[in-house]
Amino acid sequence: MIKRIISLILVLALSMSMFMLVGCGVENNKRTTKDGIVYYLSDESGELGAYILDLPDKEEVVIPEYVDGYKVLQLGYYEKGYMYTEVHTVSESKIKKLTIQHDVVPYSVDFNSLETIIYIDIVYCFITRGIKTLKLSSKHTYSYNQNSCVNIEIQKGNQNYDLSNLLIKCFEIDKNVKVIEAGVFDGLEGTIIRTSYESKPEGWEDGWNGNCQVEWGVNLD
Repeated sequence: MIKRIISLILVLALSMSMFMLVGCGVENNKRTTKDGIVYYLSDESGELGAYILDLPDKEEVVIPEYVDGYKVLQLGYYEKGYMYTEVHTVSESKIKKLTIQHDVVPYSVDFNSLETIIYIDIVYCFITRGIKTLKLSSKHTYSYNQNSCVNIEIQKGNQNYDLSNLLIKCFEIDKNVKVIEAGVFDGLEGTIIRTSYESKPEGWEDGWNGNCQVEWGVNLD
């Protein structure tokens, strides 16, 4: 009788383990939007949000701020399950132009054909990061592609955001930043912009820096 009970307990434990392994993994619970974005819902950050696992493999892609009503928190995901771990990487070979319009973390991505990153309202894109200096350089683009030729464009959008808790006090802008529209740094006070350009290049509009102090010809290596 005791042996039968022990055997039953072992069978139940094994069944539960298999359920945790197979039934609760990311692969079995991912969702797909009408636009072909594949994501997984998790509340590990303290809020329920979407972690993108796959994007449409086309030349131009915009990272949405919300999918199906859930805020997009991260590209890629670290899955820790029962007796296993797995890194889910967002890997697309066709993407040449990527538009980012909110604060999303590129946890694990590989866009090996990427040529241009466009930031819409760049302050809003980094407003929740705990950093004092934001470096926009070829090294910055390594998060998306191990390619120093990736260019950056900074465009002005229509986001309204509170600057009172912004920690960024310095922007370091290297020569791969080809476009900066007027007004993108409006509203910033006590902020310094340091750039490796000797003077305003073609592609940076008049009024691009708002009221920010600019230091030209800086070695940013």
